[in-house]
Amino acid sequence: MKKSIFKKTAAFAASVIMAAAAAVPAMTASADYAVDFKDSGKIIKEILVTTEDTTATTVAAPYIKYTYEITPATVAADVKVTDKDNATGPVTAGPTGGLTIADAAKEIDLKGENVTVSAGAGKITKEIPITYDEAAFKADGAFVPGIYRYEITETTDAEKASVGVVEPADYAATRFIDVYVDADGIYGTVMFAANDSVTYEGTQKTLGYTDESNTTKGDTDPTKGLADTYPLFNYTVEKKVENSMLPNPEFNFTVAVTGVAGQKFTAERAEKTIAADTKVEKTLKDGGIIELKNIPANVQLAVSEANPNQASYTVNAVDETAGALITGGALEIGGTQGFDAKQIATIASGTATKALGAKTTFTNRQTQISPTGIVFMIAPFVIMLAAGAFLTVLFMKNRKKDAAESII
Repeated sequence: MKKSIFKKTAAFAASVIMAAAAAVPAMTASADYAVDFKDSGKIIKEILVTTEDTTATTVAAPYIKYTYEITPATVAADVKVTDKDNATGPVTAGPTGGLTIADAAKEIDLKGENVTVSAGAGKITKEIPITYDEAAFKADGAFVPGIYRYEITETTDAEKASVGVVEPADYAATRFIDVYVDADGIYGTVMFAANDSVTYEGTQKTLGYTDESNTTKGDTDPTKGLADTYPLFNYTVEKKVENSMLPNPEFNFTVAVTGVAGQKFTAERAEKTIAADTKVEKTLKDGGIIELKNIPANVQLAVSEANPNQASYTVNAVDETAGALITGGALEIGGTQGFDAKQIATIASGTATKALGAKTTFTNRQTQISPTGIVFMIAPFVIMLAAGAFLTVLFMKNRKKDAAESII
């Protein structure tokens, strides 16, 4: 191996372990996970949070736990690194214990956490420190020059989509770090996505970088990476009543919410936690609404209405995105009508696509009324007529009495 591969510069003091002239930047909004060795080794994980509720100031974090492990990478014999001086050297698996993550720091558990959001957007940023052991790179007390490769693996305790987290289509859950060692110690590190030969361009020899494209080596543009995202959605049920002979009839609505136990959303301005049988119930009349906000993409909603009135109705439920959910459904006296559970959004190919729109409108149109309903409907008028007749009779009686008393 040519000595120039291990050539130090003034920027790489032997006492500053794992430092780089221009380290991998802390993750921008576009990187999935990166390593920053400017001050000390650390993995930086970010998740972008969005919500359709632009008035929200905090929302619940995704119900998920990330775990990170560092192990010596398995490197093919023909894997080499070429530096800016066109000097090429082999890459070997890093010695065990050279880079590690302490057991207490391996996990990012977001369950139960809240995220600050503004104008419908927020970001979760977490750091996991990476420690090093110089002794692992020594033999008989002396550093062994070489380029040593480690593998960083990200795992989760649940499939991301199952808790509403959207993983980009080209997301790489594995990263690799090359550690540069010369006779004086560790003088540089590089992070990238592909476990193969790498050519560094310009002054990229010992600059940290991420290569999420998996194709263009030596590219320091972090915008090629994509973060996990956590989109949250709003949903409204609106009630309309047409052709009703009953005054302001009310209907009992139930929104059944199904998701992962522990996930949270907002219903009628109050935070709710999903359990085995989570429901949002409200009585609506013409013009009434039920509002749900900050709903994770994996959550399913089923909406039904019950008719406590003494009249029968037809039901049409039309969603802004899904279209007609109920057409001409019968809502008899004492009966119920609704639609089966539907996921608020579908997750595929790195994208969450809304399956239910921002609003579903239930329109009831009266078809018939029961005799009891007729009685209830006309009773006020009968009472008014009876009262009017009684007052008329009373008035006439008093008038006759007054006339008799006035005769001399």
